[in-house]
Amino acid sequence: MHTHTYLYCIYIYIYIYIYLLCLWIVFKCPSQLIDKLMLFHLGHLRLTDFGLSRRLEHGDRAFTICGTIQYMAPEVLSGGPYSHAADWWSLGILLYALATGGFPLPAEADHCDMLTSVSECPYDMPASLSPALAFLLIELLCKIPTRRLRCLELFQSQKFFHGMSFDSQLLQKSPIEPILEFLTMLPLF
Repeated sequence: MHTHTYLYCIYIYIYIYIYLLCLWIVFKCPSQLIDKLMLFHLGHLRLTDFGLSRRLEHGDRAFTICGTIQYMAPEVLSGGPYSHAADWWSLGILLYALATGGFPLPAEADHCDMLTSVSECPYDMPASLSPALAFLLIELLCKIPTRRLRCLELFQSQKFFHGMSFDSQLLQKSPIEPILEFLTMLPLF
């Protein structure tokens, strides 16, 4: 797959995830989001199922421990309460995994052991990451939810996204050539 196609797919994936956050929907398991996306004939992605999601109004809290353990924020691993800030943490883990090909920590046997690992991990960024991406990840992986980057405007204004458009209408206007080209290379099932 071409690099620009890969980056476009990541961009759309992140955009859908952020869109859910703006609708006050806590997705709880970003690793399953990829299974809920369908690629339409014009090269656009559509979310087809909300799986482990729930609507959480501004200021509300949740206590449910569910999802993929490596994506869980410290406040989720501890049993809550947690808010949308937990999904911003999960987005940070997702970006880290996409950028490095792995997780910052290996999965533990249960959420208590994972909480211990997360609490003790300094989350040092690999030297291979650009300074802008490393800074974005540090902001998203802040262990204190009230200090974590959790605002769409601040997220979009990060240096890492300089020059990118977050315009949903722009993303729907015309077929995306790299995606369509990639589709022609896939075997039919």
